[in-house]
Amino acid sequence: MTSAAGERRRSPPRRALHLALFGLAVWAVALWLVFLWLHRGDPAVWQKDWYCFYTAGEAFLESGAVGTYREQCIDNYFWLYPPYALYTYAVFSLLPPLGYYGVAVVGILTLTAIGLRFLQLALDEAQRAFETLALFVASSAAFVSTIVTGQHAAVLLCGIAGALWMLNRERDVLAGAFLGILGLKPNWAAVFVVWLLVTRRWQTLGGMAAVGGLMIATTLPMGLEVWAEYLIEAPRHVRLLLEATGGALVYPAHKLVTFEAFTRSTIGLSFPSAANVAWILLETVAIVAAFVAWLSTNDARDQIAMTVLVAVGGNPYVQFYDLLVLAAPAAVWWMGRARYARAPWWTIGGAAGGLWVWSWLRITTPDAAWPSLAGGFLAVWIAAEAYRVHRASRAAPVPSSPAGGAPAADLASS
Repeated sequence: MTSAAGERRRSPPRRALHLALFGLAVWAVALWLVFLWLHRGDPAVWQKDWYCFYTAGEAFLESGAVGTYREQCIDNYFWLYPPYALYTYAVFSLLPPLGYYGVAVVGILTLTAIGLRFLQLALDEAQRAFETLALFVASSAAFVSTIVTGQHAAVLLCGIAGALWMLNRERDVLAGAFLGILGLKPNWAAVFVVWLLVTRRWQTLGGMAAVGGLMIATTLPMGLEVWAEYLIEAPRHVRLLLEATGGALVYPAHKLVTFEAFTRSTIGLSFPSAANVAWILLETVAIVAAFVAWLSTNDARDQIAMTVLVAVGGNPYVQFYDLLVLAAPAAVWWMGRARYARAPWWTIGGAAGGLWVWSWLRITTPDAAWPSLAGGFLAVWIAAEAYRVHRASRAAPVPSSPAGGAPAADLASS
């Protein structure tokens, strides 16, 4: 029903949903900030991930970059990011610790808002649909966790959303420049590079490479020794999380959102060997699904959505707060309703809803109470998205890409 009367009947429930989501977001963030203020004298409360960034920047200012990767920032927490990231944290580490954290919170709020605005511009959807999406993101446990930890998931969201916006405007090089931001997480950036290579988006790849090269060039004053230290120490710290035998991560599964964490915390509780087989199977399915989606369409929306999903689920070490970047594939789904058949639409909706609910249960119940179900939901989402894109490509001819990619038919036959 599209009549004014029908719209009025739908509006009160929508308004109630929006108010509930807004209230949850404000309550969760305010509760944490009040708790933090009341315990500002207790370092054990406020020394979260952001404090590692702060101390790394402080150490860089005091003694240079060399040695940064060898020292613990806080107990059992090491600086694992590329050397060029030190500059930003060094500037803000001139502030007192909680002042730094205050700037980080303002930055997270601002960058999340900018990322959501980029998605709205890229997808050109009605304000009503965008408001619902934005409120679900703002009231998500991933967003709240990003604020609590002071992590930079909002920066990654901005890079991905900005790239989608630029590709939609046929500004391929600028899209690549936005993707260059993913240099903060090279293991994610690698997945996007594979996507750009497979789909022959050369201009976008060039823009990404230019930004990456520029960031690397800024580290020349640090000397090559810091890169040698980074390439040796960062992988070593990650290996410390691995068992001596079997290669399965011993990092708490409930904090991770990967296929590995999903199989280890479900099947692996009783059948560790079977869990490894299931992990490899899910990784294989995700890779195949990604190639199917990349080669079945030239639509940047579908390609980026799939790339984000695979980057999150397929990497062996992705934290719960990183789910904030799923705002991008969620926007493609939610604000692109007309492009989805009923079955994949509701399947993806169930997976996204399951992730949203599981995330809240994970941070509000004892750590051991919930297995890491995120990887399972991501696998369902990836499979449904690949099925939908492939089915649509068979139902209608694929037009030439307006965003710099090679036609899918040419790619498939080459």
